[in-house]
Amino acid sequence: LNLDLVNRCNNACLGCFYHCRGAFEPGHAGDELPFDLAARLARELGDLGVSEVAMAGQGEPLLHTRFFDVISALRKAGPRPQVFTNGILLDERMVRRIASSGISVLRASLWAITEAEHERWHPGIDVRMLAKRLAGIRALARACRDTAGAPEVCLQLPINRENLNMLDRRIDFAIESGATAVSFGYYRAFGSSLEYLALGPDDWPTVSAAFKPAMVRLNAAGI
Repeated sequence: LNLDLVNRCNNACLGCFYHCRGAFEPGHAGDELPFDLAARLARELGDLGVSEVAMAGQGEPLLHTRFFDVISALRKAGPRPQVFTNGILLDERMVRRIASSGISVLRASLWAITEAEHERWHPGIDVRMLAKRLAGIRALARACRDTAGAPEVCLQLPINRENLNMLDRRIDFAIESGATAVSFGYYRAFGSSLEYLALGPDDWPTVSAAFKPAMVRLNAAGI
């Protein structure tokens, strides 16, 4: 089951279904699921036997003012929490809390791996955020390796016609970061001006040829 905790985001991704814009600092209380309602939902979902709850959607889940209280409520009720994040808030303190929070899987979405890609896919977002995100993912993967019961760290890597030729750079980071899993998805334009970048049936032979050596590298690295 998917639980949308917040409707605000601190990033702007051209490939996002909602194409969130505007930066909000943690602690801003607007447009989020009230904790009391989230806790009630957790209990009801536990009673229904729901095994896992994924927190993704229009906003960045880590922006919820009581994010870790929501995680605790879910763990107490039974469902395993799975969280999708853009990684911007993964500083040292956040990394420590996530590692011991009881989250089962933390999925970090990466549309960009270079500064040029960042400027392309995250218009208006300071390019320094890229280095911050990559460093945060590395730190989280390291902390989770060293913490019993820590979440699996999975990289979510959207692929399109433009970045397919940089697949090796993405594999390099996946291996170097220490992530435990990688998930690839194909870019869907949702009718935007970037629809020409969406992969189609004619691209599958090229995609297949690119992914064969990539999968060999990932398997060899134990990912």
